[in-house]
Amino acid sequence: MKTYSFQTKDNFRIDVKASTPNSAYNKLKAIPNYANKINRNYFEYDKDGLYNFSLGWKNIKESI
Repeated sequence: MKTYSFQTKDNFRIDVKASTPNSAYNKLKAIPNYANKINRNYFEYDKDGLYNFSLGWKNIKESI
């Protein structure tokens, strides 16, 4: 499993372990306290648990 970090609407980050960004997003959306606070912006940590912030945030396309 990989670790994805999602940005909230109040500019905090929440880290989630999942196999894909979509599954991580869906895990967070399933939590009532966070469902309305999660943006689709995320980044993925590498295998060493590091992230190059100069790459910026990625945006997830919500599946319909």
